Amino acid sequence: MASLFYFYDMYKCVLLTGFLLLVMRLSASVVMPDIPWQLFVNGGRTDFDSVLVADDEFVRHEVKMMFDNDQLSHPYTKAYDLKADFEVYWKIFGKYWRRCDLNKDDRFELFFNGVVNMEDSMEVFQIYVLKDIDYETVYDRPGRLIAYKIHPLTGEVILFHHQYPCCNNASHNINTVRLIDGKANLRKKYFVARDSEMKGRFFPKTVLYEDDYSILERKTMLRWSGEVIRYGAWMRSPSNEIVHYAAGTPYRVLAIEEGWKYVLMCGPPEKERSKVINPDNFEDVKVYGWIRE
Repeated sequence: MASLFYFYDMYKCVLLTGFLLLVMRLSASVVMPDIPWQLFVNGGRTDFDSVLVADDEFVRHEVKMMFDNDQLSHPYTKAYDLKADFEVYWKIFGKYWRRCDLNKDDRFELFFNGVVNMEDSMEVFQIYVLKDIDYETVYDRPGRLIAYKIHPLTGEVILFHHQYPCCNNASHNINTVRLIDGKANLRKKYFVARDSEMKGRFFPKTVLYEDDYSILERKTMLRWSGEVIRYGAWMRSPSNEIVHYAAGTPYRVLAIEEGWKYVLMCGPPEKERSKVINPDNFEDVKVYGWIRE
């Protein structure tokens, strides 16, 4: 009889372990990787093949050099196995590599944008810059490239990267990436959204980027959707409130719908308790959201 209880307990343990693994797997899923990028990049382009070139011979040669010098941290590289085979690595990850001369200095930078963890679908976007005879990683963040622009005066290529969240998070960053003096210079914008388990219509139908700025006349609450939700908005916040902004804060009006303005706040938020963001981290981050018209 004791043995029956033993096997029964083992059976329950196996089921519980399987359930926990399933929960962990589901919780690692990405959140809203596909967004209406035109709302966040004014006049951007997506014909990436015209600037990010998949030149097999050059790119393969440079990536192999990094592989041989143990400069890559992807699976199937020497970071995981000192006996790793480049041909195996290239067969899996070669399609994610590109080259481009971002800052027009006649030296190519290398780019990787793809999934590195075979157990989930989170992408990473990386930029490698040649310094002397070795490449150095100057940008390495989760997410994907969503658009680019050509600087009208210098001809530089400016990249727009969507850093999307995973699991139970809802924080998105739109990073404008420009290569200056061999370093990635960033301008950051932020919004809150999820494709499930979060109430609200996050985005307007269209936006219009104008040169004019408006100024808040009074302390104003920024919300993630154009409505007032007081209960059950999200597991982390009962309401759709993000944070207050003080009178005098500059902002840009991008759309007006049903009595609400979709705006880009261009100043720091109030230093207050928020269930959505830490205001201390947003001194130089512009935030998208909705305010009453």
